[in-house]
Amino acid sequence: MENRLVLDKLRQPPADVPPDELFRALLRSPWAVSGISFRLQAAPDVRLSVKALRSSEWSSVGDSLRGIGESEIRDSKRFTQFIYLALLADGEKAFDSPAQILQLDRGQHRRLGLSVVFGLASCSPTYVFSDVAAWDKKLRLGAAHPTNFTDSMLLYGSTDTSSSAVHGRPERYFGVRAGELTDGQFMAFAAARNVMKRHFDNDQA
Repeated sequence: MENRLVLDKLRQPPADVPPDELFRALLRSPWAVSGISFRLQAAPDVRLSVKALRSSEWSSVGDSLRGIGESEIRDSKRFTQFIYLALLADGEKAFDSPAQILQLDRGQHRRLGLSVVFGLASCSPTYVFSDVAAWDKKLRLGAAHPTNFTDSMLLYGSTDTSSSAVHGRPERYFGVRAGELTDGQFMAFAAARNVMKRHFDNDQA
């Protein structure tokens, strides 16, 4: 049941975040960040947040669950991996190793794991788990918002053109290596490109 809760939460874009804000959130570099209200018992004054994950990091969570048959152990392992990969404490990596996370008591571990997943749901869509069509629809609305016009233009122009094709280069806008881009950044790039192409096509009509 916990597994289904996690996956369902990760599929849809957050309903309580307006499209223009969601689009801007995914434009942060080197990655999008979402604050969470959870506080560690041992450090109640430390501000916690989660960072968006790269595609390979999402895949590594699934890799860590292979061969684990018992659902309760799988849920615990999944939460541990999400916490280790995504959780930030005052902007820095919160835990040096998964072993440190396992020192939390069972209840705190579960609550923190759910908080991290809910944070990821608002800043880290993935082509593997998310409803890509739903995210794309909302991000296109955000990209088309007047407050985001300049960024959408810059994303639209982040390309290389050859004699036969136009090649997207979103890493230029985000200022990171291509392999460091998150799925959410790719989705924001695609949304902006589609919106601006339609804008220019309408101007030429």
